[in-house]
Amino acid sequence: MDEHRANSVHVAEAFGELVVQSRMGRMKPFDTLAQEVLYKLSGKSALYEMSPTQIALGMLSHPSLWKNLPMIQTKTPKLREFVGVSPTQKLLCFEDFFEGHRYKLEEELHKALALKPSQRGTFENDVIKVDERLSIAFMMYQGVLFKLFPVIGDEHHTWVAFEQLIMKGKGEELKEVQESSVHFANALFERNYEKASLHVKTFEAFQTRYGSHIMPSKTHVKVEIFLQSDKDF
Repeated sequence: MDEHRANSVHVAEAFGELVVQSRMGRMKPFDTLAQEVLYKLSGKSALYEMSPTQIALGMLSHPSLWKNLPMIQTKTPKLREFVGVSPTQKLLCFEDFFEGHRYKLEEELHKALALKPSQRGTFENDVIKVDERLSIAFMMYQGVLFKLFPVIGDEHHTWVAFEQLIMKGKGEELKEVQESSVHFANALFERNYEKASLHVKTFEAFQTRYGSHIMPSKTHVKVEIFLQSDKDF
C-alpha cells in the first residue's frame, strides 16, 4: 500500500478529471464520485493519507487487499460485537462481515427490513446502513460505478463501465479504448502508474469524441474539483 500511496498520485489526479455518469444519470468528475463514495463508506474525506480517487483505483485494482482494510463505518457497539470485532472499533473491514461465503448480517438485515421505520432501533438502522455501504464497496471492487464510456449513438445517453465496454461493446471505433481498458487494469495491478496514465489519455479522448454533448466543460470539472478540495481542507 505504501507504493500505491506514493506513486499513484499523478494517475489519480488525471483519472479524477475524467467524467463519470452517476447511477442517477448526473455527469460529474470522477473525483467527485470518489469523494462521495469514500464519505458514504467511512464518513471521512480522506483515508490512509490518500485521496479518494487513489483509494477508488486501489479498490478496483487490488480488491483483496482493500477488503481487509478498515474503511466501513459503523455506529453501534452492538453491531461490532455481533460481527466479532471490538465494540470500540468504528471502522471495519469488508471481510469482517463475512465468514467464508456466509454474510454475517443476513438474518439481522431481514429482521430489520421487516420492521416499520418507526419500530427500528439504532442497531437495526445501523445494520441497514452498513449493508448499503457494503453494497457500494462491492460495486467499487467490481468497477460497476466506473461508468466512464459513452455508448456510441445511444439516444438515452447511456455510459458504461469497464466490463460492459470490454465484453459487450462491438465496432471498430471501440477497439482502441477496449484494448486500452484492459492495459489500464493490468498496469494498475502491476503498479505501473506511469503506463496507466497513458491510458487515461485514451479514455479522455474517447469521452470527448463521443460524449462531449452531455459532458461538463473542462473548466467546470476543474472548478468542481477545486471547490471540493477547498471544502475538505
